[in-house]
Amino acid sequence: MASNYTENYGLCQWEATDAVLRTDFNEDNAKIDEALNTLSISSAGVYNLAHNVYSLSMKDYSTTHYHGYRRGLIMDDFHNQEAIASLTGGLVVQGGALVLSGKGKKGTMTGISQSAGCSTWRRVVAWVKYLPSATYTLKVNSVPLIMTDRWDTQSTDGISCREGQYEGDIAGQNSATITLILETDTASEAKVYEYGVMFF
Repeated sequence: MASNYTENYGLCQWEATDAVLRTDFNEDNAKIDEALNTLSISSAGVYNLAHNVYSLSMKDYSTTHYHGYRRGLIMDDFHNQEAIASLTGGLVVQGGALVLSGKGKKGTMTGISQSAGCSTWRRVVAWVKYLPSATYTLKVNSVPLIMTDRWDTQSTDGISCREGQYEGDIAGQNSATITLILETDTASEAKVYEYGVMFF
């Protein structure tokens, strides 16, 4: 049995003369498991809060057309092309959306390199509002993110669409370049209405 315990979680700290018991390890593992579970629940809460910050920022931007400096958030609603470095494959900005027309098409939007607000981030969570039935890929600094969830929603302009949540682990840098790839496949059109990327 341990003579001492850690201050925060009460984990066993054995002296050289203490008997080491299996039950001590089992109790410590149960405490660690509970703490990690609580942490994972908190992470989901942080992402939900981050999504709300992005949504409110986008609504404010769509009203004022001014966003100022945003630490840890890059977003665009395609009402102008100031954040776009290039468009390829017939992709155009039209009516406040990225639009790719015609079956079997593939177009890429590369954003300008923007400040991420810091370089210590290690995780990226992003949201993209898009027209269903096409394929969409989001990359940050050339690293593809994985879609982890999606739901029906509305764009800031009130257009019925779908929103996807994307996540990925990426080494932090001072700046970030956002790339969106739209593929129509068998659909006649692909559209992205807006996106937001947050850095953790």
